[in-house]
This record gives sequence, C-alpha cells and structure tokens, in this order.
Amino acid sequence: LGIKEDVESILETMELDEFFRKEPVTFREPAIHFLASLEVIMHQESDKAVIREEGAGYITFEIDGRQFRMSIREVEEAFDFNTKRGL
Repeated sequence: LGIKEDVESILETMELDEFFRKEPVTFREPAIHFLASLEVIMHQESDKAVIREEGAGYITFEIDGRQFRMSIREVEEAFDFNTKRGL
C-alpha cells in the first residue's frame, strides 16, 4: 500500500510504536484491521477549548465492524502515557 512509513510515524508520535511491533499471533488480524481503518484527525489551532478538553485531535478506527472515536487525551489515558498534554 505504500503507507508503512506514515503508519510508523503516526504510531511513534502516539508512542504506540513498541506496542505494535509486538506480534502475538492472537492479535495479528485485529491489529491489521485496526491499522487499516485508523484515521488521525487534528483539531484546528483556533479550537483552543476543544484542544484543552480532547488534546490535539482524535482518532477513528473500526473493530469487528463497529466504528470508534477516541480523543488523543483518551488514548494517552488508556495507555497510561502520563503526558497530560494531549500531544
């Protein structure tokens, strides 16, 4: 697909690169489907109130045919990044 470097850059920015380098067989297919549907949407700088609440943006992805949306801040909390800055 030619997106490997872009995906690696996004995961590194989100500090998820090491997590996705792990290759437990049971997570291979869900990880592929997650990555295939992953989109990162960044908020406009003028949306300061939204940025304070959600962080710099949000991600959308699909798992088992269901759509999900998580703010960057929620991703930080879910993975216990402790940055408190929302990227």
